[in-house]
Amino acid sequence: METVTSRDNAQVKEIVRLLGQKKQRENTGLFVTEGVKLSLEALESGLHLESVCMTPQAAEKHRELEPLKAAGAHTLFIAKELALRISDTRTPQGVFCIWKQRPHTEADILLKENGRYLILCSLQDPGNMGTVLRTSEAFGVDGVFISSDCPDLYSPKVLRGAMGGIFRLPIALCPDMPALLERLAQKGVALYASALSQEAQSLPQMTFQGSCGLLIGNEGNGLSQELLERCSHQVMIPMAGRAESLNAGVAAGILLWEMCDHR
Repeated sequence: METVTSRDNAQVKEIVRLLGQKKQRENTGLFVTEGVKLSLEALESGLHLESVCMTPQAAEKHRELEPLKAAGAHTLFIAKELALRISDTRTPQGVFCIWKQRPHTEADILLKENGRYLILCSLQDPGNMGTVLRTSEAFGVDGVFISSDCPDLYSPKVLRGAMGGIFRLPIALCPDMPALLERLAQKGVALYASALSQEAQSLPQMTFQGSCGLLIGNEGNGLSQELLERCSHQVMIPMAGRAESLNAGVAAGILLWEMCDHR
């Protein structure tokens, strides 16, 4: 078994670029999963596997990786020291896979009676977005709409935070959020904005009926006035302490639980 030790290898270089550069992911339509669990979840979700890169130690330790090697993609073995150098994690497992991205369009999300949808607007933190996507899948959200200025869906931090949710959730990337909200409203989706305002209703008093879409805004500035005006409801989470607001991921989890519990 030949083991690559240099970062000059073409496949290793591509992994480094895809892990670190959003533009490279956009230009190639590819992305990297790092680690055993995330890579196997991508395979089980039916994504197209381009290539596999792993250390001999990972291949020996993790027999569950055999399906990756059997998927017909090129497999490259790299030295453990090289894996440590190119890894995006603190405790690398020595497994890197290159995949084709899925297209994410509105056509991928089926609007249905009593559907529950999440709409992410201008989030900044990739960890928050990953957490929200993981929570969305856990609570049975029927689809997620994401504005184009949110973190890259296939960035390493979003992928790790979502824990495979990206591969299974219906997700649409939306360049024109006001136009999307108008279309959703026309199709009977009631829009609920998470907001700290005098117009917002306390969550325990809120009733979620029919098809609902929940808007979560920017961590610092919330939702723009334009988006707020397009929503039929504004909702806030009551708090007993002195904190002015909750982390976006935490707030989304509470609101999603309430919304998805009312079907």
